[in-house]
Amino acid sequence: MSMTSPAVVNPALMCLTCGFDLRGLSPPAVCPECGIPVERSLQGRLVRFGGADLRARLHQGALLVELAVTVRFAGILLGIVVSFMRAPGFITLHGLSTVGLLLGCAASGAGWWLLTEPHPVIVDLPLRASTRWLTLVLRVGECWLVLSGVAFLKPVIGSRLVGATGLVWLGVVALWVLTHVISMVYLAGLGRRAPSGPLARNAMLVAWLVPVLLAVTAVLVFGCPFIFWIPLIAAFVAYVVVLDLSRRTLRKLLSE
Repeated sequence: MSMTSPAVVNPALMCLTCGFDLRGLSPPAVCPECGIPVERSLQGRLVRFGGADLRARLHQGALLVELAVTVRFAGILLGIVVSFMRAPGFITLHGLSTVGLLLGCAASGAGWWLLTEPHPVIVDLPLRASTRWLTLVLRVGECWLVLSGVAFLKPVIGSRLVGATGLVWLGVVALWVLTHVISMVYLAGLGRRAPSGPLARNAMLVAWLVPVLLAVTAVLVFGCPFIFWIPLIAAFVAYVVVLDLSRRTLRKLLSE
């Protein structure tokens, strides 16, 4: 038994196997309902003790998010490129960028819904439900802003189109940064529950690094448009590295 185990279970802790309320029992005791040791349920904050279904859904979510971010990045990059164009194909390319962003947002929302699946054992895990719903609401908000951009499209290309679209893009980026920070903080917590030190550390690092790189990108778009893509690519790589690390971490847990 761990030296840090409490003498008596005080939080609203459910049995890992049957869901029985274990409050008032000591770690050496067993669950009155199914006979599983109480100490095993005390370790329930770790992902490996959440059951095979939880580990599978978390891994599926991480995989879907990683694929979605690639689609979204392609849409963002295409949108930035066509914002400098005045060619007849501007409307078509802008539409493709919007479709890519919408598909990426939808897939990302579904992936994060799976990836933020609450642990079935710990019923008082802080923010376990609010983080899930907040992330979903923010993803829906992103989709709404992207759709709002379509309303600004006109058959005639002009400064009003570019300006209005720019405002929508600014809203999308601002909302994405907020969602990104919340998501990375969640992944850092997931790293502690995996447990995975590299995931916990890198997620917190990327939580602030990516917004800084996006700010640099915004400055370079107007000041040095030929090199703006360097910090943008760096932000994308940093984000994907953490997502891939979370996917690989969760994949290892599938066999446990």
